[in-house]
Amino acid sequence: RLDLPILETEYPFVEGRRIMPSRTRVLASEVNRLMQADTAFLQMLSEVRWGKDSSLVARWSKPDVDFLLPFGLSAKRLREGLIVLAHAINQTPHDLPKSVDLRFADLVVVRRANEN
Repeated sequence: RLDLPILETEYPFVEGRRIMPSRTRVLASEVNRLMQADTAFLQMLSEVRWGKDSSLVARWSKPDVDFLLPFGLSAKRLREGLIVLAHAINQTPHDLPKSVDLRFADLVVVRRANEN
C-alpha cells in the first residue's frame, strides 16, 4: 500500500482534463524525487505545497512539523534535517518544533511554536 501526500496547488483540478497545470506537474515530480531520496520521509508526509520563492512546504502529520525545502533538495541534506529534528525533539520533548527550514546552505533552522 502506498499512502501519498496531498498536493496542495493554486489551481483546482478540472475533471475530465488530461493534463495538469505545469506547476502541479512540477510539484508532483518533486514529491516523486523526495520519495526516491528517502521513502521513510515521504511516508510521514501528509501534504506538500509550494512555499515562497519556488520552495516547498512538506508537512508531517506526527509530529506536526513543516519542512521548508529548496527545490531539488539532496538526500544528504534531507538526512541532515531529520537528524536536527530528532535532536531538537530529544532536547525539549515538551516543546516540539513547528518547522525545520532547509532552504539555507549549511544551516538548518528549527522554529518552535512559542518563538516570537
